[in-house]
Amino acid sequence: SKLGDMAPTGQPNGMNMEMSGQKWSSLNQEYKSRDGKKTVQFLVVAGQMAPQVQGFQSMVAMNMNMETGDQIIKTVTVSGKKSMLTLDKQSKSGTLMIPVKQDMVVGLTLEPAASAADLTSLAQQIPISKFAAMK
Repeated sequence: SKLGDMAPTGQPNGMNMEMSGQKWSSLNQEYKSRDGKKTVQFLVVAGQMAPQVQGFQSMVAMNMNMETGDQIIKTVTVSGKKSMLTLDKQSKSGTLMIPVKQDMVVGLTLEPAASAADLTSLAQQIPISKFAAMK
């Protein structure tokens, strides 16, 4: 299915992990704009012990907001969820991590991304409630 005006390229990539009795899984899908100028990596990660879920939770817990010459990291609200946004000024790319539920995070990496609005407007297209209903 599409993401805004972007269509998927190729097949989704999935992975299931088990380590020390803990399980998590991830799914990655690439999308491209019709003109080929924009690329999005869409990621869904489920499982309390997944590194992405752990990293997200610690950043949100710290209410991280930071700006350097190279990077902006800030907390934004997407679909009512407290989310983490990172913009890399050098590579003109951005990542947005959105918590779907306690042990599930959805991530978007957009290239190029010039502003936070580039990511948040795209994130509005994600059916968060559908992911939240997944077991």
